[in-house]
Amino acid sequence: MLSGATITGNNSAFSNITGVSGVFTQIISGATITGDTGKYANITGVSGTFTDRVSGTLVTGNTVAATFVSGVSGIFTSNLSGLTVTGASGLFSVVNGVSGNFTTKVSGAIVTGDVATFSSVTGITGTFTTQVFSALVTGNTGSFTNVTGQMGVFTTSISGVTITGGSIVGTTSISGLAITGNTAGFTTVTGATVTGTTANFATLSGTTVTGATVNAVTANIATGVFASGTVAAPSITFTSDLNTGLYSQAVDCINITTAGTDRVLVNHLGRFQVTGPYDGNITAATALNLDLSTSNYFTKTINGNSTFTVSNTPASRVYAFTLELTHTSGSVTWFSGVEFPNATTPTLTIGKTHLFMFVTDDGGTRWRASSLINYTN
Repeated sequence: MLSGATITGNNSAFSNITGVSGVFTQIISGATITGDTGKYANITGVSGTFTDRVSGTLVTGNTVAATFVSGVSGIFTSNLSGLTVTGASGLFSVVNGVSGNFTTKVSGAIVTGDVATFSSVTGITGTFTTQVFSALVTGNTGSFTNVTGQMGVFTTSISGVTITGGSIVGTTSISGLAITGNTAGFTTVTGATVTGTTANFATLSGTTVTGATVNAVTANIATGVFASGTVAAPSITFTSDLNTGLYSQAVDCINITTAGTDRVLVNHLGRFQVTGPYDGNITAATALNLDLSTSNYFTKTINGNSTFTVSNTPASRVYAFTLELTHTSGSVTWFSGVEFPNATTPTLTIGKTHLFMFVTDDGGTRWRASSLINYTN
């Protein structure tokens, strides 16, 4: 052991060195180096503890704990901590400090602190309570209040109140109150405001989403405002068919256009207008109950006495349907509420086909009926 209030010399190699201040022009090394202030060209040791400051051209060791640590380069196999950590290049397993300034690079399994300024930061996990910024920030997981840099690459997640940069790339997710950048490629982006020139996402959601081009597999947007569009160029359309979609020809109107031609209009009075033929499906009834939710035109063949019923009659609106009846044999009994003209049920000829039309405006309480009967099969 070597100890004293002041220790000076050119070269020293000891197991233990203890002193208030130490000045060596070349090298000092030992298993344990402690003191208030140390200034050396080179320091090498297993562990070093200084209450004030340690500095040198080269600072290496397993563990160094000092209020201030400064040097051109620092290499530690275990831990470096202090209120202020500065240097040109630092490679450590663990770096802990309130503030850190490195002109070139800091890397480690864990890098934590309040404020850090680096040209490059590389680490598995980084946690900063205030801010981290540099030209390049890479790692698996980063949790920061503010992240600013030209480029950021994270294999898992990055989150913060404000995230800005020329290029931000994350393979899993990015989240924050405000996310801005020129190019962003993520699986999921969630934020109050998302702004970018080009954005490609599997899922994109936010209160406000703006950009020159947004390509999303799934876009969940609370509200959307579109231009009115025209019949030839609808505002809501499809990449492979730009003249087909939705547009608005006037205030309080919505139009459907196909092939650049108006097909359907719902106007400000709620009137429904169709340009072109109206085609309806034909439902072959397999039973004597007619499910009115399936069709407006039914066909049925009977070969014995038959009593018809209806179900799912629309309420509070007018509804009409047609029944095409092939009459092989038997008599017909109609469902409740059916009234024919003059209260006279038509007489049917067996072996013929008949058409019956029914209309109701009170949910099926009363059905006004008409018939075209006795067509040749």
